[in-house]
Amino acid sequence: MRRLLNAAVAEAAQWYEEALYKIDGNGWLDNREKDRIGTAWCHGAAGIEVAAADLWYRTQRPRHLDVPRRSARSVWPVSFGWNHTSCHGDMGCWEVVQEAITAGVGPAGLSRQELDAHVIGGLEEYGAVSGLARDAFSPGPLPGLGGVAYQLLRMHPASDLTSVLLPDA
Repeated sequence: MRRLLNAAVAEAAQWYEEALYKIDGNGWLDNREKDRIGTAWCHGAAGIEVAAADLWYRTQRPRHLDVPRRSARSVWPVSFGWNHTSCHGDMGCWEVVQEAITAGVGPAGLSRQELDAHVIGGLEEYGAVSGLARDAFSPGPLPGLGGVAYQLLRMHPASDLTSVLLPDA
């Protein structure tokens, strides 16, 4: 019974998310501001994609691949460069795009190696930027440098580390 209830709740959440998708905005509305498209894990395409990719891996239902495709298109490359965190920065966006590439629905012509080089290049050029206020130091896994370090470890091709962006990895 609990599994059926969880499946029904997940299905309802997906329908709600789809109601927020705007084709002309290339993404999902962030209800905190009128007409703002959200791309972060905490408010937008990245969080929606991570959950959909997890559903794809668990169910292999082709309909779940459409969200990773649209999410990767929404975040690449416009959402990179503000900070490097997993919550609302490059590492969260990296998660979205690499999951889409792995599933075969990533941005046309973009390889995993090019994506990794883009993220690492930003770290090399600007240094690691974290925190909710951009320049404030935060050590945590989502809005902080702990998550940046963790995602860098996940970039290694032999890594079997799970995502910190999934509640039940």
